[in-house]
Amino acid sequence: AFEVNTDGIGLYDQGQRKAYLQLIRRLGAVGTDAQDAAIGVLGATPLDTLGLLPPEQVRAHYGPSAFLYGDPCTVERLGNLAGVRENRVVSPSGLAAAREMEAQFGIRYQTDFPRCAAFDRAAERLSGRKGARILILHQQMAANALREQLEAEGHADVTVGTWFLLDKDCAREGDLSFADEDAFIDAVQAFDAVVADPLYARALERFAGAFVLLEHFAVSGDLYI
Repeated sequence: AFEVNTDGIGLYDQGQRKAYLQLIRRLGAVGTDAQDAAIGVLGATPLDTLGLLPPEQVRAHYGPSAFLYGDPCTVERLGNLAGVRENRVVSPSGLAAAREMEAQFGIRYQTDFPRCAAFDRAAERLSGRKGARILILHQQMAANALREQLEAEGHADVTVGTWFLLDKDCAREGDLSFADEDAFIDAVQAFDAVVADPLYARALERFAGAFVLLEHFAVSGDLYI
């Protein structure tokens, strides 16, 4: 067992970020077995993925050799990082640990999020709005993945926004980080459609555009799942 220095005041993904880093710094080691060719998945916690995909389905997307860092990852796995071919980061809380493993152990990483039915439903709702200015609110990796899907379907003006961690290296110019409700309400007025957890609709009574549902467990828990 080891401690993680959190105070309950910061956002959930800041605590997750610290926990992932401690996990790697305390238990991570190169090991000797490089034949495994496993794929590690960082950031697949219920707070980040429920409403889109359960964590275990996120893991399964990357194949039978994939594993999640954290429960049920074993100490033996963390002690044999030579067997990890690549890390996939599906929420920003896993980025610091992924970068640490790249620097310490040479394990490359990619950021993404698996396509899911929730993305397809949102895309269907937006299918007749190809010229619309669209804002996606979620954790950054999920929002980035949906943006790429919408762009592939012909949408040209899609912005990612979040109330949580926004990594500058994974963001585009114009992406938005929110910390103030009034600023959020004002910023949303510049868009024709907002894709977000249903709970945000309570703050957007003045918004005249389309509101497209995309659940985020960290925002509304199981209210809408």
